[in-house]
Amino acid sequence: MKYHLRRPSEAMALHKMDYDRFNKSLHIRRGISGGKLVTSKTKAEHIVPCHRAMIDDIEILVKSNEKSPFMFVQHGRRYTEGVLNRIWAKACKSCGEDIGLYAGLKHSSMSQFVNEKRLGLAEVQIVSQHAKIESVCRYVEVDMDRARELMETGFFP
Repeated sequence: MKYHLRRPSEAMALHKMDYDRFNKSLHIRRGISGGKLVTSKTKAEHIVPCHRAMIDDIEILVKSNEKSPFMFVQHGRRYTEGVLNRIWAKACKSCGEDIGLYAGLKHSSMSQFVNEKRLGLAEVQIVSQHAKIESVCRYVEVDMDRARELMETGFFP
């Protein structure tokens, strides 16, 4: 879900029926809070386009013979926060990273959009579907090179 800037709780609560094959999109309707399935944190449904790199994998998950309605399952049960944290920690260790699950899915991804992909804050707001630009500003950390680039753009030859 890193590609989609979604919360871990939203990934855990994603159902196969939340995938729209025609539009290649995910309908974020619910999350997990305190280990229980709940309505989305914002109480609003978010329709998120699937990243092209994920469409084939998502379609395989949707077509799986798993009896569970959940998209992401292990041994027939939806992922829990503990399971996701262990998977994330193992992946981070294998590539020499040290970042928590939530920060890695939301905070660092939004910062990567600004620093590496060169998106502006308004564009990140569109991708992340935050209602307010102030929320985006809380998550994004602009690195020195990007700040310099922004500072110098259009001012001097």
